[in-house]
Amino acid sequence: MVDDKVRTMQTPLNIKIRAGLALAAAGVVFGTIGWSQARPEMPNGVLMLVSHSHAITLVLTLIVLGALVTAAGALLGGRYGREISWISLPAGLALWSLHSTNMTSLLQQYSDSAERAAMFRGLLFDALAWSAILAVVGLAIIKFKKTDISPAGEAEAKHKNQMLLPIAATSVLAYILLRILMKAGPTRMFDDVGGLVNVTSPVASGQAIFGTAVAFGVATYLVHQIFKSTAVWYHLLSLPIVACAIYLPAARVSVHSGLDKFHVPLVPEGLAVATVLPIQLIGMGSLAVLAGYWYSMRAHRERREQFAALIAEAE
Repeated sequence: MVDDKVRTMQTPLNIKIRAGLALAAAGVVFGTIGWSQARPEMPNGVLMLVSHSHAITLVLTLIVLGALVTAAGALLGGRYGREISWISLPAGLALWSLHSTNMTSLLQQYSDSAERAAMFRGLLFDALAWSAILAVVGLAIIKFKKTDISPAGEAEAKHKNQMLLPIAATSVLAYILLRILMKAGPTRMFDDVGGLVNVTSPVASGQAIFGTAVAFGVATYLVHQIFKSTAVWYHLLSLPIVACAIYLPAARVSVHSGLDKFHVPLVPEGLAVATVLPIQLIGMGSLAVLAGYWYSMRAHRERREQFAALIAEAE
């Protein structure tokens, strides 16, 4: 867990170098060995656990590689190894999200409304599976740190409030930002009963990655600035919550199965945000949460130092 030790520390060059080395190690491992196992069979295929031809092997590989890069981050981080190790697995998943295509091929494969509803349920399960693997690694880091939080009575109630408010606020703000950023040029066409509906094509991979990074990074930064939450996993829990918020509605409605003039499948305008792939949402989202959290802590620290300097001058 990222804690008060990181809040009060300076950020000298050697810590930045250590963090960079941890990122590089995760990139090398996930970009070579990891991607050779995770790569979809079809060149334009999407990376999904639920539809992968070797799903069990991929999950086991991911757990092993996640443990490996996390341990490497802890070793490379030196004194701050536990804190730096948080970025290793998210960095690897973020790299995989850069390799993945967008959802066009999936929508072409599942053109019937019922099939698409089942597809979106699969996307939700996929997002929860990626989140669960992240949670396992996160719990291992916390256990390794031997964190002891055992509030009682009034302190316990305060601790619950400090936990629930950041989780809820980060989830709501990230969801709103995602919906704003995932616009893909809507058009109007007739539905099956002759009514006009607003439809749009799936968001491009670059837009999905950029929008996810901005949404979760900004949401975490702003929420931490307000609530000063004491643990980064409060904000990481927003990832599966937002996944439920964007995929469940898509699985419960009749999804339009039209094509544009370039034969790109279309979806209702309100479901454009649901065309972000789970690996993009969880991979890039988790890395953005960590970045937003650490930048917010640095901003808090700099304000404290400026205030202390002003007090010292006044004295």
